[in-house]
Amino acid sequence: MLFIDGTNRDIAVQWLNLSDKNKIDYVAYFVFDSIVVCDYEIHTGETDFRFLIEFKAAVTLGNGLTKDDFVQQTYHYVSKEIKDVVLKQLKDYGGTKQCLSQLLDEEQQRELEQELEEERSPPVTTCQPILHEEIKQLCDMHSSMMNLKQHPIVFRRLPNAFTGATFVNDC
Repeated sequence: MLFIDGTNRDIAVQWLNLSDKNKIDYVAYFVFDSIVVCDYEIHTGETDFRFLIEFKAAVTLGNGLTKDDFVQQTYHYVSKEIKDVVLKQLKDYGGTKQCLSQLLDEEQQRELEQELEEERSPPVTTCQPILHEEIKQLCDMHSSMMNLKQHPIVFRRLPNAFTGATFVNDC
């Protein structure tokens, strides 16, 4: 059906009058003829409708909406049984655990995060040790006495000892 005249309320009432009363309980419409569309991608807000458990709903997909975003946006108030079915189907169709973690309740999310942590290999950074020639010279018992102030890059005063080291960057 195409409605081209009337306010949003008029169109909603006409649509209800033309619809099967056994299948449609009510319609939501905006009072003004102009609406503001909320983009879920930037999480600015949303309109949530709470329905009884027996209600059926249709959700439309927009251009460029991924299946993961679709599930997240329609997932707010469904039962645990439905969540489990949706999660299984999402996994079967290639959804990732990271994506699934956004859909779960807090307890399930903690369990999933623990599982992900166990699967993750620890970060390993290999580095070659550097032994400055000045330190080798300092350790040589047969070399002459060194003036440490002449080598400020290797030997630093205690307050500046860790400047430029990863220790300073980590702390």
